[in-house]
Amino acid sequence: MSLDRYVTHGVLLLVAAVISGYAFSVQLAPRAGALDAAAAGPVTVGGDAWYGRDSSIIKPVYIPTAALPNRAPLIYTVAAGDTLESIAKDLKIPFREITWSNPGLRLPLKTGQVLRIPPVGVSGFVVVVRKGDTLASLASAHGVDPMAIVDFNRIRGQLTPGAMLVVPVDPALGPNLSNGVIADPMAPARFMCPIPGAQIIQKFGPTSFAVEPSYDGYLHFHTGVDLLAGYGTPIDA
Repeated sequence: MSLDRYVTHGVLLLVAAVISGYAFSVQLAPRAGALDAAAAGPVTVGGDAWYGRDSSIIKPVYIPTAALPNRAPLIYTVAAGDTLESIAKDLKIPFREITWSNPGLRLPLKTGQVLRIPPVGVSGFVVVVRKGDTLASLASAHGVDPMAIVDFNRIRGQLTPGAMLVVPVDPALGPNLSNGVIADPMAPARFMCPIPGAQIIQKFGPTSFAVEPSYDGYLHFHTGVDLLAGYGTPIDA
């Protein structure tokens, strides 16, 4: 009698174990398809990442895989037949950015001549660092924010003489430059002063006077010649 009771008790335990194991396996059964991570508590969104209660990252930060645009200045060697217009058209950059990047440029261009060109798609120009130049002096000379130069060129130390930097500018205003393209005169010319002996107090061309409007890529440009003369002085025209 006691033996049958033990056998019956053992069978019941075995059945209970089988049922428990089956329920456990059902709960752990894999689920088809992608799994969406869920936070155990409140979710905090910071930038491109989602963080759980314990600051664990639920959604990873997005990492761009495309190549970053090139910000380095370009060097172009003039070929036979090249003009500023043709170079600008071929490189798909504004004509004036070539003149900005090569102060003192004389026309016509010569074969083999080297030109500095800003990166394509950037409104700006190239400058060569000279001895004694600082970020503050370069920014002040060209009317831009020093941090614009730092950020664009990713400057992390002192400027090196001879290095080329790109100075980004507002395309509507352009840089503050001291001179433009110097063209060879077709024939000798002589200035005819309407007031003989009068002092020229403001020349034609780029100026630092803020009251003058922007023109032809210059921040301030004076489109006339100002003469100093007394009241009532006759003017020859």
